[in-house]
Amino acid sequence: MKRVQTKKFLLIALAVLVVIGLFIAVFTIINNSIKRKNFSRPDDYSLMYWVKEEVDETKFDSNVTLPAAIGCEKYLDTNYKAIKNESGNYVLPTKYVAYTVEKDKKDESKKIVTTVDITDEKVFVFGFNIKSDVNEFTKYFEGLGFKKVSNSSKGVKLTRDSITIAYTVNTEISIVFNQEK
Repeated sequence: MKRVQTKKFLLIALAVLVVIGLFIAVFTIINNSIKRKNFSRPDDYSLMYWVKEEVDETKFDSNVTLPAAIGCEKYLDTNYKAIKNESGNYVLPTKYVAYTVEKDKKDESKKIVTTVDITDEKVFVFGFNIKSDVNEFTKYFEGLGFKKVSNSSKGVKLTRDSITIAYTVNTEISIVFNQEK
């Protein structure tokens, strides 16, 4: 009799663990899907900032001014150092991650990242880096609802809502947030 009760208890405990495991799996899948749909910071992205994030400019080297569009500032991620050229101006190193920062159109007292430029093959975004296959890259982002704006064997440009992703094979991944949309 005791053996039957022990078996029933173990079966019930196992069933409860399976249900909990399924709940955790489903929750994780839904959470990751929402993050990707909203284009939140990817789990494999370990750098300082992501597009749309508010910036603490004190974390950047304020003595280094990089070329940027009017009304914007461009900063290197702290893992990279700018190079001074013969003219005494700072230029980007060969491999880098840079952030373009602008005033937030919704709250002008804040500044946000509007562009992330990546040329370092050690940096991954949603599992891709600058050495990734352009077709796999395109397929993945089309699966997230992005539409091709341009496409060639050397790269692709995709857009969805206010986000544009430009990928040039072996060269750069650029993620741009357009505040006007």
